Amino acid sequence: MNKPELSPESNYQHTVASLRREMSAGSRLFSSFIHIPIVDRLSDFTAKTIGRPSLLLGAVTGGLVFGATLYIYGRHYGLWLQGSEIVIGLIIGAFTGLLIEGVIRFLKA
Repeated sequence: MNKPELSPESNYQHTVASLRREMSAGSRLFSSFIHIPIVDRLSDFTAKTIGRPSLLLGAVTGGLVFGATLYIYGRHYGLWLQGSEIVIGLIIGAFTGLLIEGVIRFLKA
């Protein structure tokens, strides 16, 4: 006996419902929240843009290196830091991480 073919969306819904039956009440509630269509789309968008590993790794590395360098330089010469140095380092590092990822993808292609 053949089962009728399910569309990708109904197959997805069936799988989610099947998995939720095995979850605890708290996990079911959380699953219901994260699978609301707008939350799901927002999560996918974030993963493809802000949450990229190269962006995060570059931002953290850039913030640490840039901030530490300015801190040591300022400490040695008696200069005051304003607080924006780390933020600037994070931004520069994030763009550097994305640039490195783009170069690597280009070289692999």
